[in-house]
Amino acid sequence: MQEYIVVLHVAILILTALVILWSDHLGYSWIRGQKKTLDAKVVSKLHRYVWIGLALMIATGATLAYPMRDYLLSNPRFYVKMGYVGMLIINGVAIGVLSKTAMSMEYKNISKKQKMTFFAVGAISTFAWIGATLGGIFLIAE
Repeated sequence: MQEYIVVLHVAILILTALVILWSDHLGYSWIRGQKKTLDAKVVSKLHRYVWIGLALMIATGATLAYPMRDYLLSNPRFYVKMGYVGMLIINGVAIGVLSKTAMSMEYKNISKKQKMTFFAVGAISTFAWIGATLGGIFLIAE
């Protein structure tokens, strides 16, 4: 049964990554001025899909972790991985708030501080998704 959950977990990760890449492509189009503003329906839908993907990743991850919880709870790498997951949750809230700007303003008209904030949440998102993924790989590779 665990093998099927692993496959499901990885499939959800891949699908969520594709949604994130689509979202990033739209954001990059906005930054380059190819889109004056982003479509609210599309952005909201993509953001919801990423949240669903993250929630399903947490659920399948918890299902996989439960049989080896004693080992994981004594392993510092597990806490590092959970730190990345926590970063994804907090950063997801920030992205939801910031996306409202991209739906209502042109990138060229936002402040330098706002531009840096967009860059920071994008960088944190990339860092945390890669960190959580590698954390999972390192945990199963031990």
